[in-house]
Amino acid sequence: MARTKRTACKESKLVGKVLQPHVQRRATKAAKHAVTIKTLPKPISDFCIPITKAELSMDQWDARSPHRIHYGVPQLTKYGVGDNAEQCLRVPVVKDHRLIGYVPLPTRYSSSWVYLCYFVEYWLAIWKCWDVESKKKQRTTKKTNIQAQEERKGLIDIARRNASARFLQAMVARRTVLEECMDNGVNDDERINSLDEFMIRNQRDWLFLEFDELPHDADIYLQADPLHAGNKKLFQSDWRVNMEEIQMMLGGTDNAWMSKGLDLSEMFKKSRAGALEVCKGGDQGTDIVYDENAELPDKWHESHEPPIRFVSERKDEFLRQGFTLDEPLVFFYYCLRAEEEIERGDFLREIMDMLPTDETRQHWSSCVDQLIDSEITWNDFCDLVAEELDLEPYQRVNSMVSDGVEPDNPFSKLDAKIALRAYFRNLTSNPGSAAEMFYLSINRFSKPDAADLEVWDWVLEDGQPETVTTVLMAAHNYYRDKQNGHKGDGTTFTGHTDDANPWSLGPSSDTRPPPPTKAMQSNIEVDDAEAASRGDVPDNIVMDSERSAASSHGHVHSNAGEKQGDQLTTPPNTPPEHTSDPIVEYQDGSQFTAEHEEDGRSTGNDNFIPESLFSLANVQRAIEAFGYDGISFNEFRNILLTDIPPIHVNTVHDVLQTLHPGRTDMKTLNTLLKTLQEEEKEALEMRVEVASIDWMSFVHDSPVG
Repeated sequence: MARTKRTACKESKLVGKVLQPHVQRRATKAAKHAVTIKTLPKPISDFCIPITKAELSMDQWDARSPHRIHYGVPQLTKYGVGDNAEQCLRVPVVKDHRLIGYVPLPTRYSSSWVYLCYFVEYWLAIWKCWDVESKKKQRTTKKTNIQAQEERKGLIDIARRNASARFLQAMVARRTVLEECMDNGVNDDERINSLDEFMIRNQRDWLFLEFDELPHDADIYLQADPLHAGNKKLFQSDWRVNMEEIQMMLGGTDNAWMSKGLDLSEMFKKSRAGALEVCKGGDQGTDIVYDENAELPDKWHESHEPPIRFVSERKDEFLRQGFTLDEPLVFFYYCLRAEEEIERGDFLREIMDMLPTDETRQHWSSCVDQLIDSEITWNDFCDLVAEELDLEPYQRVNSMVSDGVEPDNPFSKLDAKIALRAYFRNLTSNPGSAAEMFYLSINRFSKPDAADLEVWDWVLEDGQPETVTTVLMAAHNYYRDKQNGHKGDGTTFTGHTDDANPWSLGPSSDTRPPPPTKAMQSNIEVDDAEAASRGDVPDNIVMDSERSAASSHGHVHSNAGEKQGDQLTTPPNTPPEHTSDPIVEYQDGSQFTAEHEEDGRSTGNDNFIPESLFSLANVQRAIEAFGYDGISFNEFRNILLTDIPPIHVNTVHDVLQTLHPGRTDMKTLNTLLKTLQEEEKEALEMRVEVASIDWMSFVHDSPVG
C-alpha cells in the first residue's frame, strides 16, 4: 500500500493523561501473531476524518448549546413495498426534546454508531469535570507548598485542554460520519468508510496521527474489517485494554445517556488523583497534547455550514412508501397534494433540506409564499427549484400521477388545489378581493371559457376548506364528461347543490349515474392507519418501526346492518345453505372471498349479474378518484368488489393483492381498467355467439324451415 515514510514526530514536553473510556497504550507495532480473518472491500488508503488539536473553550461550546442535538436508539425500518422493499436503520434525531428527523444507517453499523455517540458524550463529560476542577479556588495556608500547588494547577489545566481536544476530535469524526450517511441515504448494502476508519483509528489510538505518521506495519489493520468478530483479537493485540470497563460503561441499565448525556462526576472523583499522577510522570504515548497554535476547524458541529440535512419525518414516510428522492420535485408535489395542507414553514424546511446551504433561506421563503398564495404556478416554481438544484431533464418530473392527471383538465391540477386553498384563506384575511385574486390565479395555469367559469363559480360557492379535494374532483369529472362529448343525454350544470345530490354536476335525469362524491362513498370506516397511508398523519410521532409497521394495516368494517351483511365477504346473491368460499387476505390485512374455480375458469350459471351495481364507468371514476386522493384505498376496493361479475373476480383479486394502500400505482390501475374492458368485450362476443347458435338451432328445428 502506498504510504510515505513516517515523519519524525516531535515529542511533547508534557503529555497529559486524562480519563479515557478504557486504559490503553498507543499501538506502535502490529502483533507478531495477528491474523486478519476478514478484510474490508476497499482497504483504507488515506484518512477522511481530519485531525484537529485545537482547544475548544467552554464559552464556545455554550454558544452552540441551543443547537445541541441528541441521537436516539437506531430503529430497524422497512423501506419500499413488495419485492423491492429493504430494511435499513434510521437513527432518530432529537433537538429540544423534539424529533426533527432521522439519519439513515446500514444495519451492520448499529453498535459502531452507538459507540461513536458514546465516545462524544464521554469526552464532553470528562472535559466538563476538568473544567470545573480548574475553576476551583485553591486554599492556601502557612503549610501549603506553593510550588506543588502551582504544579497541580498546571497539570489540571493540561488535562482540561487535552479533554477539550479529544471532545472536539470526536465531534469532527461524528460530523464526517453523518455527512457520509446522509450521502449514502437508504442503502443497506454500502459501507460507511468514515465509520470504519473511526473504529480502526480509535481502537489503535491513531485519531491524532496523520496517515503518513502511522507505523510501517499498520497495513494489516487498515485492510481489516473492524466490524467482524473474527478480527477482534487482531485489533486488541499489543494493548492494555480493560474490556470489562468498556462493557460496564456502555452497557448500562438503559439508554438515558443518549438523550441526557453522561454524568461521570463520581467516577471522576475516584480517578482524578491517579490521572494527575500519570500526567506528572509524563507517560509517553498516553495521550495527545493540544496544540495552542492550532485553529478550530470550520466544521465540527451539525449546524455549521453547510448544515447536516437530516431526513425529515415527511421524507421518511415518502421513502417508506417506496419512492426515492432522485426526483425531488415529486416529493414536493407529495407534500402539497396531501389532504391536510402543509404549513409554510414546514414546506420551506423541506426545500432548504434539499439545498446545500441556508444562505438563500430568505429568497426561498419569498418563493414559498408566492406559491402557497397562488401568485406563481406550480410549473414556474418547479423551474426555480430545478435551476437551483441543477437537475437533469429526467429529474424534473413534478407529478406523482402524470399518467392519471389530465393535463388539459384544470380542475385536476395541483394549481387548482393551491388556488382554492388560498381563496379560503383570503376570505378571512381579505374577503373583498378574495374572488378577484382567485380568478387571477386560475388564469395563470388555464384559459377558462364561459362554461369553465361557471364551474369555477360553483366550486367557490359550494366548496369548503375541508372539502377542497372532493369539490375539485367533482368538477374534474364533470369537465371530463363534457370534453368526452356526453352532451346528448340531458347533461346540465345546475350551479348549485341540493340535499338529495350535494354535488350537482352531471346528467340531470334521475337515472343518471351517481357523481363521484356520491358513488365513492361507502359504509367503510377508515382507521388512523389508512388515513396515515393516504397522507393524513396524526400528530403523535411513531418512534419505532414495529408500531409504524403495524399502523400500515387497515381494516374494513361495515355498518350496513346484519341483514345486509358484509359485501366484501358475502356476495349479495348468496343462496341459502351456501358454502363459504376460500378467504384471501390482502397486504393491508383485509379479506376477500374468492369464487370457486374449475379448470382455471370461474363457475356460475351466468357471467353477467342482472341489474348489477358493478359498472366500468364507476371503476374508471374510482381509479381517477383514488389517484387524486379523492377516496381512500378501502373505499376504492369496496367499489371494485361491489356486485363484481364472476368474469372479473380473478383480475380484480390479483390486482388488489399487489396494490399498496399508501401508494398510487396508476400504471397498474389503468391496466386493470383495460383488462376489465377486454373481459367485458369477450363476454359480449360470447353471448352474441351463443345467441347466434341458439337462433340457427331454432331456425333449423322450426317446422317452417
